[in-house]
Amino acid sequence: MAIRKNNIVIEIELVEITDQRITYPLTITSALVLDGSILFGRNDKGYQFESVGERAEIVIPIVGSVEVPEERHNLRARIDFGYVYLDEKQVMEEGMLVYDAYGEPVMRTVRDKVVSSTMVVRLTETVTLVDARAG
Repeated sequence: MAIRKNNIVIEIELVEITDQRITYPLTITSALVLDGSILFGRNDKGYQFESVGERAEIVIPIVGSVEVPEERHNLRARIDFGYVYLDEKQVMEEGMLVYDAYGEPVMRTVRDKVVSSTMVVRLTETVTLVDARAG
């Protein structure tokens, strides 16, 4: 995380996917920076990961004004993301389940659904905001 003038910059790297049923793209749909329930900033631009090792730099503009100059804040980032989940479903033809020659159900891998999830991480730095207009 870095702080630049009126922005907080968060770098995210896709390190690994442990569930083989998760398929690309993995899409970050929004990123928020919060101090408790106070919203410090938001970025709703979409970011997509197509492979492990990709990075995204998310610039989050600080919103509103600083109420107490030089007050320290312990910020958290909330990252909302989605991905496509693969699942196995039994094949149906003309309303009937299909079985192979051994009486086993015939299965097919399908793109079952888009899953939405949220990750919340505490930012490693304590932030002190200064209102340049004060005083």
